[in-house]
Amino acid sequence: MIFADYQFYQEQYLLGKSPLIPENEFKFYANKASNEILNRIKFDFNGEPIEEMKQAMCELAEVQFSQSNSNSASVPLGVASEKVGEYTVTYKGNSNIEIERDYTLKVTSVLKKWLGKTGYLYRGI
Repeated sequence: MIFADYQFYQEQYLLGKSPLIPENEFKFYANKASNEILNRIKFDFNGEPIEEMKQAMCELAEVQFSQSNSNSASVPLGVASEKVGEYTVTYKGNSNIEIERDYTLKVTSVLKKWLGKTGYLYRGI
């Protein structure tokens, strides 16, 4: 289930701002983002998504799109910075762990921002 279409992404989420995700790739990232939300909410959701779910899906789709495009072959995984004159390279420690942690923190932040007051994230604790 995809919570929002490309028209919603452009008109309601971006409000006229230039889209980060090309239209031909949007469904892929929207599907991933919607599934991420469904995995985190407190119950099986089969209804019509509320506005906050659509907004969260759009922002998560952008996070996922940015992450997949930042892991390009031009920058080796784990490189934090690189200087060409007098060649210098700075590496991140445990890059795969850091990438996963950063992604998890971003997802959590997005979901709290959009769904925090809706009750969808409440687990009864």
